[in-house]
Amino acid sequence: MTNRFPAIGANDSVEADPSPPSWRLGPTHRLRTDSVAGLRSGRHPVVRFVVVNFNAGELLARCIASIRALNWPEEAIQIWVIDNASTDGSLTAITDDDITRIVNPINVGFGANNQAFEDLDGVDFIALVNPDAWVDPDFLEPLIDVLYESPELGGACPKILLDRDDSRSVIQNAGSYVLRNGNAGDIGYGCADGPAFDSPREVFAFCGAAVVLRTELVQECGGFDPSFFLYYEDTELSWRAQRGGWRFRYVPGSVAHHVHGYSTGLVTNDAATNQVRNRLVMMAKNAPLSAVASTYFRAFAGAIGSLGRSGDGPSPKSRWQGLLKALTRLPKSLWTRRGSDRTATNRVYERLQKSVPRIDNSGPDSP
Repeated sequence: MTNRFPAIGANDSVEADPSPPSWRLGPTHRLRTDSVAGLRSGRHPVVRFVVVNFNAGELLARCIASIRALNWPEEAIQIWVIDNASTDGSLTAITDDDITRIVNPINVGFGANNQAFEDLDGVDFIALVNPDAWVDPDFLEPLIDVLYESPELGGACPKILLDRDDSRSVIQNAGSYVLRNGNAGDIGYGCADGPAFDSPREVFAFCGAAVVLRTELVQECGGFDPSFFLYYEDTELSWRAQRGGWRFRYVPGSVAHHVHGYSTGLVTNDAATNQVRNRLVMMAKNAPLSAVASTYFRAFAGAIGSLGRSGDGPSPKSRWQGLLKALTRLPKSLWTRRGSDRTATNRVYERLQKSVPRIDNSGPDSP
């Protein structure tokens, strides 16, 4: 597996092309595969929106209404709602015949998105939106434009603002970064929106709360790892896609709003256990073996050091549970690497450090 596209520094701005994209003007570009040949005919690309719901209450209806209000032809939008055994009646408000509904008997986590990744004939792009998020009317066009103009991009990331009770615009995510130990974070989290977030830039990973992915990325790389259930699924798929030659770009002209942690909660023992486990599994699946060994050793040392100590970060119980679950999964995680290109794996890993932008994430605001 080789990297087919030239590198762009994670902190480099990308100049916007002032000319209209060719999906509006007619056939001028040849895209990566023939599965999006229809774009060259000048038609609007077909976008499948996927919303995975779990007890989102009235926010689910608001999310769907925002998709309905997009400045995009109705015939070029598909909406899939996948419900993870909600008990709050939120799904009863979704009755439109043109919405595909899937109701799972149990909560299978964020990986439920994969259920909408089947039968993608005629679908050019896949948009993921959390049920506790909503999108601006012009959400789609900037993302589709950049994906069409840059065939090396597997996904385009909007500016995601925290949905707050006041009028201040505060960043939740302007793309995601990953550190060399696998810890990942939201670029700009808690910062006041401003000039620092007004330029497109390459980012290492997308945030699953709101993103548009190229259909070919899902077809080539597969969907989310369903064993993760919650946390790091989007980062792991981003890393896997990077190893396959795909890149991701933050596009500030597209805006979404998110009630961060509404359905999941932000600080629980189960959440912390999942975060520890999934970070380690992600490393085992994607990082060079030397980095995997180092990260697992440090996780073990950290779990020992946490005993009898309280403070910020995962509890000792969560650290140990996450570590043991990752160790149990380790043989299977390493098996997924078979046939992978070691050079590509190393090259993408070296890109991690560049994925951390020079932005003051403390910001004058707090979420």
